[in-house]
Amino acid sequence: MNCPECLEVLAAFLDLELAEDEFLAVQRHLVGCAACAAERASLRRAQIALRSWGEAGEDPDGLLDLVAELRLRVRRLEQDFLRRPPPEATPASGPLLPAAGAEHRLRLIV
Repeated sequence: MNCPECLEVLAAFLDLELAEDEFLAVQRHLVGCAACAAERASLRRAQIALRSWGEAGEDPDGLLDLVAELRLRVRRLEQDFLRRPPPEATPASGPLLPAAGAEHRLRLIV
């Protein structure tokens, strides 16, 4: 499993909604990938905060649904960005841009 695949199913992983083989693949990936493990921890903290907020009955305006929709949109943007090829380095840009084939990521925080 690679990072984009892991990030795509991370919420389902935390909610125990994956089949056993996919769950184990995510679990193995998280052991070896600090970036995805950090995203898992961040998502878990957000889930806990949202659940405790929702349990208190303090969601008169549907804010939990809004936050869930925003997270889904961010996840889609991240996936679209990760699918793009890295920008090509040009003589004018120098070494500031990643070399062709270099891994690149965008992390949005909601």
